Amino acid sequence: MMAPPPPLLSPTAARRHTPLLTAPSALHPPSSASFCPPRHRPRRRPRLPLSSSAPAAADGDASTSSSAVSAANQRGSPASSVLTFQQAIQRLQEYWASVGCAVMQCSNTEVGAGTMNPLTFLRVLGPEPWNVAYVEPSIRPDDSRYGDNPNRLQRHTQFQVILKPDPGNSQDLFLHSLSAIGINIREHDIRFVEDNWESPVLGAWGLGWEVWMDGMEITQFTYFQQSGSLPLQPVSVEITYGLERILMSLQGVDHFKNILYTEGITYGELFLENEKEMSAYYLEHADVSHIQKHFDNFEEEARSLLSLGLPIPAYA
Repeated sequence: MMAPPPPLLSPTAARRHTPLLTAPSALHPPSSASFCPPRHRPRRRPRLPLSSSAPAAADGDASTSSSAVSAANQRGSPASSVLTFQQAIQRLQEYWASVGCAVMQCSNTEVGAGTMNPLTFLRVLGPEPWNVAYVEPSIRPDDSRYGDNPNRLQRHTQFQVILKPDPGNSQDLFLHSLSAIGINIREHDIRFVEDNWESPVLGAWGLGWEVWMDGMEITQFTYFQQSGSLPLQPVSVEITYGLERILMSLQGVDHFKNILYTEGITYGELFLENEKEMSAYYLEHADVSHIQKHFDNFEEEARSLLSLGLPIPAYA
C-alpha cells in the first residue's frame, strides 16, 4: 500500500522534513534576488514529442502490464485496466484533500487557464492562507487544430492547485501526487526545467519550472510573485497539471481522442466533435469586430463596478 502523503508543513517544520528526492537542485525554490519581472514575452511552450511507451504505474489498480498496453495500442485504444481520465481526477482530488486543500469547482465562465479562476486570481491577493484544488477546462483559440493534432487542443483540461503560503515542501507534495495517480517517479525521468512564467493580461508573473516526464511537459510549477500588478505577500505556489498529456502517457495512446475517459467511453467520443466545430468557429467564422465591441462594453462595465468597490462582479 502506498505510504500516506506528507501534510502541508509550516516553513519551520519543512526545514526538518526529509524530501522525497534530495539530489536535484531544482527541487529548491528559485531565488528572486537576481531576477527581474519578465518583459511581456510570450511564454515559451515547446511542443515536445510524446513518449512512445506508457509509464509503469506505481501500485494498485493503476498498474498495467506491458502486454496489455501493447494489445491496446494495436486496437488503437487504451487497455481497460489502466487508470481512466475520470479516475485520475478523483485521485488527485482525494490526494490534495488529504493534505489540507479545499476541493472546489471550475469557473462558471470561459477562461484560458486555471489561473484565471477567481479561486486563484483573487484568492492569492492578501495575507489570508488559502489551499485549494480544482479541475479547470481551459479554452485557447490559438491552439485550435480541428482535433488533428494529437496533443494540442483548443479546449484542454487543467488540474489546478494553490498553496498559500508556500508550505516549504510543495515539490515533495507534488511528487507524491504523481504516485497517487500511478506514476513511479523512480522509474521515470522527472525534471524541473526552469521556465519563469508571466501573464500580462492578469498582471501576474512568477518564478518556477515546467515539469517534464520522460521528455514531455506535464505540469507548470510556479511561485507567484505578482498578480493584478500587485506584489504578493505571502508568495503562493501554483501547480497546474496538463491532464490530457498525463493520461496519454499513462494509457500508452498516441492521440488525445483515444484516451479512456471512463469505462467504455473515450475522450474522442466526448470532445472530438467539439474540437472540430469550435476550431471552425475560431479560425473561419468568428466575427472579430463584433467580439471586440463586446469586449469594449465589458471593459467599461468592469471599470464602473471597480469604482463602486465591487471587484468580484468586475472580474466576473
